[in-house]
Amino acid sequence: MIIQLDLPTSYLRIISVLVPLPFGVALFAIRRIGFRGAFGVGAATALIAVTGMLAVVGLVDRVPVLPQSARDWSEAIEYGLSITLSYDAGDMLALVVFRLLPSRIATAGQPSGVAIRFAQLLGPHAGDETLRRRARRIQEISKAIVPLIGLLLTIGGSLFTGLKHILGT
Repeated sequence: MIIQLDLPTSYLRIISVLVPLPFGVALFAIRRIGFRGAFGVGAATALIAVTGMLAVVGLVDRVPVLPQSARDWSEAIEYGLSITLSYDAGDMLALVVFRLLPSRIATAGQPSGVAIRFAQLLGPHAGDETLRRRARRIQEISKAIVPLIGLLLTIGGSLFTGLKHILGT
């Protein structure tokens, strides 16, 4: 469709970031595969998609299928990375939405000693129950922050590799 309509490649770059994202979410929701599994499926999908794209361009434009310059190789690798990282971002998003947020909301257990110590540092003159509530909240935030950072990094990486040519970097 892009080739037939002679549209700018920016559409293809945006699609290569947006389309795999819900598939990463679905993989987690249906199969509960982790980050490595999503990375593997994303890499396999990227390999098939980029190879297909190169083959179609090669046939339509009557050029070699394999990239001929370092710039062409870089562009093909960037397409693949944006697809792979988008799968991973979907997986991380599903992890946060389906597993971490509900479990953090439902937890009412005893907070760890480290969380209690941080709660004491924030306000040492609090009662025991206030201190425990504050420590539980600190513990919930600390357990959710690492996957959220991973989510932001994978989304950022996918957007950067997929859209850097559009943004002019």
